[in-house]
Amino acid sequence: MSEYQYYEFQAIDRPLTREEMAELRSCSSRARISSTRFTNEYHWGDFKGNSTEWMKRYFDAHLYTSNFGSRVFSLRFPIAWMDPKTIHPYQVEGAVEVSKTKSHLILSFLLDTEPGEYDEEEGNDGLLADLLPIRSALAAGDRRALYIGWLGGAQNGLVDPDAVEPAVPPGLGSDGGSLDALIGFLNLREDLVVAAARNSPEASPPPTTGEIATWLAEVDGKEKDQWLSRLLLADDPGMRGEVLNRLHQTSDSMQSRGKSTRTVESLLSEADNLEAERMEKQRQEIARQEHARIMALAGQEVGLWQSVIKLSDSSSSRYQETAIRTLKDLRELASIRSDSAVFLEKLEGFIELRCRKSSFMKLLRDAGFT
Repeated sequence: MSEYQYYEFQAIDRPLTREEMAELRSCSSRARISSTRFTNEYHWGDFKGNSTEWMKRYFDAHLYTSNFGSRVFSLRFPIAWMDPKTIHPYQVEGAVEVSKTKSHLILSFLLDTEPGEYDEEEGNDGLLADLLPIRSALAAGDRRALYIGWLGGAQNGLVDPDAVEPAVPPGLGSDGGSLDALIGFLNLREDLVVAAARNSPEASPPPTTGEIATWLAEVDGKEKDQWLSRLLLADDPGMRGEVLNRLHQTSDSMQSRGKSTRTVESLLSEADNLEAERMEKQRQEIARQEHARIMALAGQEVGLWQSVIKLSDSSSSRYQETAIRTLKDLRELASIRSDSAVFLEKLEGFIELRCRKSSFMKLLRDAGFT
């Protein structure tokens, strides 16, 4: 198996300077580097930079995948965007980790699997872009991505089976492009996500203009003046996230949380039960479709037997295998219609005519006709 690693970094809040781009170039002569991105694939050798340091110094988002079985998705936030206490209940070593600089929090979602379990060389292009809306959602008080990260840790045995799940954020069962991308990135079981969402309340609508006006009226005037000054004097992309963070901290609708009464063991068991139910429904549907297909052959028996005779005369293995499949359909149709005796009588006569065709007789024996 050949080596494969993919690195992508993106600057969002400010572009890189020429000096910073030169620093990045010194670490790679082949990477695609712009004022907002660094992207490179490695099929031999290794990344010469330090992902942690690059996130601290240059970038706001990072994606890493490899056929070693490792995946990393990291986001950097200004500290004012998010209270670290809101992240703490969802932290799991090896799944959801947080580091801190003087000005920023760096949140990482991680996955370690068996080497070669996924074809990592496909699907990386555009993946970071699909995941990036999670940054704005977290800044606006949406904690679903944090819960999904914790759920990945629970699925992979990184959380004590007796531990109680953290509060389930609202709207976990809602469709969402970036959340779906994160679920896929962390290879979460579909049934585990469905089981978890059973404890998630419906998402509240965003605050109205009137609700925001009411909230702003209660904010200290000096603080509002500072916000307005920052808006007018500089390009401050972090300000919106900071203000939204203040809003959701004081908004009952955005702080609503689901029940958190299940242990990891019971949550995983619930997912297993859902999977068993889903698989049984799929089995029943496949059986229903197969029954309908066989019944559609009723009244065509004469033509089907003629087809079997013609196909079995051929020396082509493909035609002979088609004859066997048709015989199986005729046998199933006879069983459903309680005509097995008639089928066996015709089969016996057919075998007598083909007994010298050794290759075809072997196919009949392997299929249980003799």
